[in-house]
Amino acid sequence: MTRSGSSRSGSSRNGNSIISRLGEEWSRIASRPHAIEQANQWNLPGGDVDHLDVVLERCGFDQTGNEDRHDECLSALVRVASHDQLASRIVLQRILPGLVSIAVRRAPITPGGLAGAFDLVTSAAWLVIRQFPIDRRPRRVAANLLMDIEYLAFVRDARLKSNRNESSVDHEAMIGVESGRIRMRDRSEDPVADETAFELLMHSFSQAGVSQHDLQMLRAVGHGIDSTEAAEVLGLSPRSVRNRRANALERALRLLANAEDPSRSDSVDKSAQRSGMSS
Repeated sequence: MTRSGSSRSGSSRNGNSIISRLGEEWSRIASRPHAIEQANQWNLPGGDVDHLDVVLERCGFDQTGNEDRHDECLSALVRVASHDQLASRIVLQRILPGLVSIAVRRAPITPGGLAGAFDLVTSAAWLVIRQFPIDRRPRRVAANLLMDIEYLAFVRDARLKSNRNESSVDHEAMIGVESGRIRMRDRSEDPVADETAFELLMHSFSQAGVSQHDLQMLRAVGHGIDSTEAAEVLGLSPRSVRNRRANALERALRLLANAEDPSRSDSVDKSAQRSGMSS
C-alpha cells in the first residue's frame, strides 16, 4: 500500500459523500503523530509502525495470503476497539471495502438507495465493532464482522417486526451465532431476484450517463471483488483500482443524491460526462 496522497482506502474529490469524508478523515488520522504513538502502545503483532496504513496492511487490508497472521493482528485490534475509539476507527477502515460491497448489493431494496444503505451499514458497523465477541470468534474476523454488520443493518429489525412475540435473546445469540445462520438463507432465498435488482440499478446508472469504466468498478464492488483481485484482471495496480473505485462510488452517490434533489441535475450530468471522457 503506497502512501501518496489519495492512494489510501478512500480518495476524494467530493466532500459531500460519506465515503469521501471517511477517506479524507483517514488520510488525516493515519499520519498524525499522536495517533501513531497511541497505536504503538497497543503492542499489536508486528511491532511499532510509522504510519497507520501499516496497521491496515498487517490486518489484511487489500492483502492476499497469510490469513492466520492477518487474523492475529485484526483480533488483537478488535480487542482494543472494545474500549478505544481510534482502534474502532482503524477496524472500520480495514473493513470499509466490504461495507461498500454490502451497501451496493443492498441499495436496490433500501430506501435512499446506495446512500441510505451505506448509512445503515456504517451505523451498524460502529456497534458491532465495539461489541464483537472476539474471544469467542477469533478467526475469520473481517468476514465475521461484515456478516454481523449486514445482519444488524438489514435483517434483525425485519425479523423482529415479523415475530413480535419472540422472547428476548442476548447479544451473542442475536448478532453472532444467529447472524451466520440467517445471513446465508437471507442471501440465497432468491438470488435471481437479487441479481436482477442489482442489474436494474446498474442500468439506471448507465442511462444517467455513468461510464462503462465506472460501471465496471461498481460491479466489482457489488460482487465483493477487492482491489488486488481486480488489479490482476484489469492489468492495473491495486492503487489505481482503489482510486477508480472511490471515484466511481462518489459519482454514483451524487447521482442518487440528484434523484432526491433534481435541481442538481445539470452539474451531476456534466460530472458523469466528464468521467466518461477521462476514464
